[in-house]
Amino acid sequence: MNTEGLFFDGTRTPNAPYPDNDNKEDCHCYIWTKILAECKTVDEAISYVEKYRIPEMEDIHVMFADKKGNSAAIGVYEGKLQIHRRIGNYQLLTNFNLSNPSYGGEQKCMRFAAADSMLHIDSSATIDNVQKILAQTHQEELTVYSNIYNLTTGEVYVYSVENRKNFTNKIKINLEKELLKGKHSVAIPKLFKTK
Repeated sequence: MNTEGLFFDGTRTPNAPYPDNDNKEDCHCYIWTKILAECKTVDEAISYVEKYRIPEMEDIHVMFADKKGNSAAIGVYEGKLQIHRRIGNYQLLTNFNLSNPSYGGEQKCMRFAAADSMLHIDSSATIDNVQKILAQTHQEELTVYSNIYNLTTGEVYVYSVENRKNFTNKIKINLEKELLKGKHSVAIPKLFKTK
């Protein structure tokens, strides 16, 4: 998340060849950092993904959201970049190709189905509601981290790797306050040891 309220994250998906990628401009940078440094909106971020060569796009889908309420998931299918914009009150992304959920021999994603069902009943963008969804959709040992981002306030709620089954144990980080500390990093488990 950046100070303008633009967010991104990605999921690993079955490899989908993207030959058009080779004809694009190389930014000679880590593109995701460039996007956060230079973009304010989902549309601006999409334009960077469309413009620059991003080799990992063959193996991932990326979700962008901004504080205006816009979101889009981007991935590759049939050799082309596919942009899935939010329709309705919410948008979901898990580890399958959104253009063809069975692509790569994937089974139906039960986590996606569970979250979709829960959001269909209650799509309110509250911390409590998203915590409930995380508790029902984490992947046991495979979930490395869970975060909830409030794009309007610049707050991030972080859930420890060790406590991924306990989605009431969280740390709240304020982006503006963290940036005032200068460049630094903290391992997630250390945040919880000082709590």
